[in-house]
Amino acid sequence: MVARAFGTGMAAVCLLACAHPAGDTTMARTSSQEPGAASAPHATTAEPTARMIRITAHKWSFTPDEIHLVVGQPVVLELVSLDVTHGFNAPDLGIRVDVEPGRSIQIPVRPLRAGTFTFHCDVFCGDGHEEMSGRIVVAPAP
Repeated sequence: MVARAFGTGMAAVCLLACAHPAGDTTMARTSSQEPGAASAPHATTAEPTARMIRITAHKWSFTPDEIHLVVGQPVVLELVSLDVTHGFNAPDLGIRVDVEPGRSIQIPVRPLRAGTFTFHCDVFCGDGHEEMSGRIVVAPAP
């Protein structure tokens, strides 16, 4: 399965367990929602103890462009755009959302395995778009 943000004119997010192409599960379900379900506007389905990490998309970069997580610890990725619509695609983690200006997208995640996973913008946003990328570094649990 793949994590998707379902836009219906509101910041509605549903994160599903994702399966790595080799069959590994890399992210755990942090929402009780079923596929295709949407949360209420501006609602977060993350656990109350989840740390929030704000990622800002702007021509032609993400800030921060490197995110550090720990296996099993829940976080919420909050994505915003300062200018145009960007994509946030972390294919190895099964995360893919559009990030529109003026909207905040919140994606609850809980990594299940250590590794370095790249993310990139997959919505053409002008010259320099091809360099718009970063990485998520997931450390083993202590």
